[in-house]
Amino acid sequence: MELIYMTYLDIRVFENGQQVGRALYDARRGGGRVFKKFINAEKKINELVDQLFPNPKYSDYKTD
Repeated sequence: MELIYMTYLDIRVFENGQQVGRALYDARRGGGRVFKKFINAEKKINELVDQLFPNPKYSDYKTD
């Protein structure tokens, strides 16, 4: 597992020019707890995408 330093991720989904979904990860606050910003980014991104697309047919695309 590779950890990266990630503080902010904003995923927005649009359909026909309209925003239909959004998932947000924001770790910019937290002061001196820098070590908590080193995360498994792939896992976090998968969690956020699952929130946007809870349909099981998308599970085939996961890499974990």
